[in-house]
Amino acid sequence: MSFGLFKSSAPPIAVDFGVSALKMLQLLPGDPPSLLAAAMLATPDELIDKPAERLSFQTEALPNLLRKGGFRGKRAVCSVSCTQAFVQHMQVQPTPGARTEFLVSEQVRLITGRDPSGFVLRHIDVCEVSRGGVKKQEVIVIALPRETVIEHMKALKSVRLEPVGVHTEHMALSRSIGHLQRRAEDKQSTIMLVDLGYGSTKVVVVREGEPVLAKSVLIAGRQLDGAVAKAGKCALSDARRRRAVDGVSRVSPLQSAPRAILSASSAVPAAKSTSGGSGGGSGGGTGATTLAEDRRVNATPPGFTALTPGVAPQDDPALAEQTLAETIADEIAMCHRYHQALFPDHAVDRVIFTGGGAERPDLCQAVTNALRLPTLAADPLSGLPRPGDFKALGLDLSRPTPGWAMPLGLAVSPTDL
Repeated sequence: MSFGLFKSSAPPIAVDFGVSALKMLQLLPGDPPSLLAAAMLATPDELIDKPAERLSFQTEALPNLLRKGGFRGKRAVCSVSCTQAFVQHMQVQPTPGARTEFLVSEQVRLITGRDPSGFVLRHIDVCEVSRGGVKKQEVIVIALPRETVIEHMKALKSVRLEPVGVHTEHMALSRSIGHLQRRAEDKQSTIMLVDLGYGSTKVVVVREGEPVLAKSVLIAGRQLDGAVAKAGKCALSDARRRRAVDGVSRVSPLQSAPRAILSASSAVPAAKSTSGGSGGGSGGGTGATTLAEDRRVNATPPGFTALTPGVAPQDDPALAEQTLAETIADEIAMCHRYHQALFPDHAVDRVIFTGGGAERPDLCQAVTNALRLPTLAADPLSGLPRPGDFKALGLDLSRPTPGWAMPLGLAVSPTDL
């Protein structure tokens, strides 16, 4: 894996302009790499939904973090939020004399309605597919608006950093597990990375170190907190603090009730013939039967929960959070089915949760239930060597760090800007 070391001896500084926090990370190359510096600054509540003002705030904070965090050198790589990027699967039909780059750019023109020259375009060949008997090439298209790339480069230059790489979150995420796949059998496995971020949810399937699926779900922690705030009739900031303090979720009575299986013999009460016989003989019998009294009426049998007719309550924060978590889980499950359709012979071996949402047990459980695959929660920084006197600025390394997969992936990304 390239660590992007060119003329300068100092490794690049990874700058993750995240929605919930600004994260910075610098690694010393190695196998595995070791921690050199790390710093984090949380985003003020009032800037969560203001991208331009948030970037300005984070840019102004960079010099202080660079100085106090012990970062070395001036070379930096940064990420662009998937909410500002175009990452999509496409099928292009090979045409004699036409390069794939041209075919992709024309599809981007049709979908976005913009001149493709206004994007920094990349594509990744995935596999060959057949649509209506016609063979096409499946590709992952990555398009960053040039004005967005320039905006991020200016932010770095304004604090005297030299931008050497601007990457999408999906690509950074796919590189975050490279140091964990050192064995040959590890590289052959198929891993689904699910980044449960605050501004968005990212899904990347990696095989042999390369992404074969990349999808974005624009429902994430921000929307979960928003649903809780609306149901609980409180401010978004209060909902964020509630989650930070409580960190627990509840399940509905329907989920907690065990499943009941009724056999045919127990489901139907015994019938009695008015004639005392089979009800089918002579002797003036009408053949009618009288059912025994059903004592289950108005009673709740074991294994069931009685439901009261009416509208489900809309003011329960836990229920609101659970409902949206299940929506996110359904979207991720659709990504899994898409991968299954592309690669029926390469099943996903395991799912790894990253992002701050990996600390939300209700969300992780909903996704696990939807996928029915082995799942793990990542702690990206825990396994990296560090000096004995290492101190992270604004970060407690004694706790899990699932939200640091993105900065880690950035730190080992190419510096080929």
